[in-house]
Amino acid sequence: MGVIWVLRSQYVDLLVLSAERGQLSVTNIDLPFFKRAVIKALREKGNEADKLSCIELLSQIDPQGAGEVLAPELPVLSPALQHRSLEVMLEYDVNQAYLPQVGNLLENSSIKDNPNIFALALRYVFLAEVSPNSNQLEEYLNPEQDSAIRGTAAALLLTRGTTKQKVAATKTLKWMLTNKEAQIRVSGVKSLAEADYLQSLRIYIPNLLEDESLNVRSAALEMIAAKHLEEYYSALIAGLYYKPTRLVAVKGLVKLGNEVLPMLSKLATNIYEPEIARVYALKTIGQIDTLAAIDNLWQHLETSKGKIKSHILRTLLKRHQQQGILALVDRFYESRVQELIKEELKLLGQIYAASLDFKNQGEIYAAYIEFKTGETLQNFHSKKKVVALCRLVQNSFTELEIDIKERILLLLKLLYPLEKINAAAFNLNSESGVTLARGLEILEHTIDLPCKTILINIFDRRPYLEKLQKLVEAGLTKYEQMAVNERTRTLLELEHSLSDWCWASCIHFAQVARIKLKPIQIEGSLRHPCGFVREAAVAYLSIASPRLFIQVIPQLKNDSHPLVIAQIKEFMEKYKVNR
Repeated sequence: MGVIWVLRSQYVDLLVLSAERGQLSVTNIDLPFFKRAVIKALREKGNEADKLSCIELLSQIDPQGAGEVLAPELPVLSPALQHRSLEVMLEYDVNQAYLPQVGNLLENSSIKDNPNIFALALRYVFLAEVSPNSNQLEEYLNPEQDSAIRGTAAALLLTRGTTKQKVAATKTLKWMLTNKEAQIRVSGVKSLAEADYLQSLRIYIPNLLEDESLNVRSAALEMIAAKHLEEYYSALIAGLYYKPTRLVAVKGLVKLGNEVLPMLSKLATNIYEPEIARVYALKTIGQIDTLAAIDNLWQHLETSKGKIKSHILRTLLKRHQQQGILALVDRFYESRVQELIKEELKLLGQIYAASLDFKNQGEIYAAYIEFKTGETLQNFHSKKKVVALCRLVQNSFTELEIDIKERILLLLKLLYPLEKINAAAFNLNSESGVTLARGLEILEHTIDLPCKTILINIFDRRPYLEKLQKLVEAGLTKYEQMAVNERTRTLLELEHSLSDWCWASCIHFAQVARIKLKPIQIEGSLRHPCGFVREAAVAYLSIASPRLFIQVIPQLKNDSHPLVIAQIKEFMEKYKVNR
């Protein structure tokens, strides 16, 4: 009984903790008891941040019923909590039943000293009344009023006022949007989001998006999302590129939902866009609460490669956790995940095969290159260079194997209970043989896939040759020994399945080992989104074919990577190229 009493007394704290961990959904709480617990938490003395968390949780769990809880508590809440409560009630629950409580705020002398709260209460009262008197709002257009109150009154009049009142409201908002004070411009932009019709005020939006004030730009992005201004959705997408506007842009795009899915998908799948922008595009898709968004992520998962695939998997996992799904039991999804695991195993087969060929032939190939080039001043220590780069490539294989194993574990989390796969992953990463064995045992008793034996072998610390043999026996890959030069060309055909570092290492090796790459591989490397891959390609081409390199200089002169620019400059000075 004592334990039950403690748990019930801390009910809201437990719910907040569950929400933060993504373990909470509407189906797994007692709604009436939850509301009583929120009221109790708001009335008791306590941390302001905890009370704010209660309001946020209420807005997530029961947004339409938020007013029932918050309206009676408005008089006793602090200004910050009053402000947030009114925002929640305005967004989800404008109800005539709560007019007395909100209306009393307008008569409270302390509230009159807080223009932001007064403006929210004024808007709520005007929207909740059946037949509001617009004439009462005209007095709030007075220049002596705070900009937040003036903007709110103007937005309301612009929507429901007379023709004369709309003209006055438009004039007020124009003055606010072009004011020298940033805070007044912010209030003006927020007022635009509240108005039903923007009319002639639309012409100010481009300037607001380029305003010198970050607060103004952020308010403009919020307004675009609130008003569903399609012609400016690209501004929200652009907001993902920059840290100061990123969170505002994500929030706005999530609010727009399926409307912006095509734009987000285009950004997420464009390998030439910055990785941070692509990742946030995926995270945004993951927060859109529609089946179309989930299907979109699955489509991208099946077509993506490399580290962006890992980002998609993490986004999918977070989405399923938030929905309370412990594992995907749908056979359709299960078969898709199994195919994706097979793809990763096939890629591992390629990596193991390449590693064996480099290990067995590296020294021999280095001696051959040294013999072929001769010991000129230019090629001095050519054997040592080849051996060093050969080891660099092998190290990149080891790092790539770690990435692939991590993706396999992420895929397994879609099929099996998260806590079991997490426990297995934790133990598998240990240096201790005993702990590793515990991780393998967890996998052994958790997964039931046809490839279980192979997976256990892959995650064990066994030689690459043994792992490759298992993959060959299972028909997931084939192995025929290749010469190092041919193996390098074969690896580069994998393109974006390779990590950026592995790709760059292969090109650097091709340069010192005098390997002739295919034109399409050189071209793809010069256009690669990663700077150090382009740098490796430039170094290769400047040695392998100076004449061809001269032809591509114009397209590389404005490269964003400083090392590439430095290489171009050095080459032009060396060969006295004027371009």
